[in-house]
Amino acid sequence: MNREFFKYFFAAVGTISSVVTLISFVFQLTKPSCLIVVLYVVAIIGMSVAFAVWQTWRKKSITVKISNTLTTCVKAGDLFDYVRNDNYVIIPVNEYFDTLVDDTIINKGSIHGQFVERYYPNNHKQLHEEIEHFFELNKIKGEKVTREDSEGYSTKYPIGTCALIDKNDTHFVLLALTHFDNKEQAYVELSEFGRCISRMCTFLCTRVGQQPVYMPLMGMGLSRLNQSGQFILKYMLDTIVGIKNLAILGGLNIIIYPTIAKTINLNEIKY
Repeated sequence: MNREFFKYFFAAVGTISSVVTLISFVFQLTKPSCLIVVLYVVAIIGMSVAFAVWQTWRKKSITVKISNTLTTCVKAGDLFDYVRNDNYVIIPVNEYFDTLVDDTIINKGSIHGQFVERYYPNNHKQLHEEIEHFFELNKIKGEKVTREDSEGYSTKYPIGTCALIDKNDTHFVLLALTHFDNKEQAYVELSEFGRCISRMCTFLCTRVGQQPVYMPLMGMGLSRLNQSGQFILKYMLDTIVGIKNLAILGGLNIIIYPTIAKTINLNEIKY
């Protein structure tokens, strides 16, 4: 039992006790029998425990209706379970849109790495060609840079840049989330993280139509945002709520990997 449970428990005890006292006064129960006293105590404790449990029981999912054109759902799960039915799935990548999974440029355990390994096994250059083709069609320009002692690509794009890749009846949106330093370490600043979410949402508004969007809880782990999952989730939702005229009619779903979901209390997310 945590501190929050006892907070609600003692609050309930005080409230119920006051109500019982008032009832006793109204019905002039000045000399209640021992049995009545015991029943009162048991009722007070039982109702207080039930109230405290109800208030502190962790939700497994929440749905936030932001507007008539956007509902956001947060739940635990595996992002790749939603690769189906023409869904839009967000894949956070680095600013170079690298495709080589070697645990140096792209970590195999990251969502970026899993995406490449699952859908472009032994053929990561094809993914690069599809990304470049999308940028060419949409006139998205990058900046040529020198990456010494790196097998990564030499063109970087602004944080928040999106590339739409269709694969296996699913629309993957590759989102440039992180920078790379000269040691190939990924990172993103909190202020950039908010702008990245905003740019992603603007892009989605022009593309998704009636289809749902699924995205991970970004900013954890290798992106080195260095914030708790609880903080990042609230920050993401606050950013989304603050975007004017945001319309994603199929809904925006934030999928939190189960081990991370255990550290997040959705009861505290209120709008």
